[in-house]
Amino acid sequence: MQKFANENDIILLYVSIDSPQKAELWKKMAGNYNLKGEHAIINETFKNEIYDTFGRNSILNIPHYAIINKKGELQFQSAASPENMDKLTEQLKEAAK
Repeated sequence: MQKFANENDIILLYVSIDSPQKAELWKKMAGNYNLKGEHAIINETFKNEIYDTFGRNSILNIPHYAIINKKGELQFQSAASPENMDKLTEQLKEAAK
């Protein structure tokens, strides 16, 4: 996924909904998995917006994948997982139009 992102001018954003007190644990996990891209740990107010936008009936599947197009619009609220790279590539190409 990271190679595809680099080759196609895609920015990967990793958002942690864990409490800010767990920031060091998040950094360690991101380093362990070599997650290259932008990383953010959100506050409680923004966490509620994440659940409202991406959750269903106050339930959020984690990890959750979404695609925002180059216009800054939410293109795919529930994008394919990197485990289904063919489908994800198709969605990313559509968002790049």
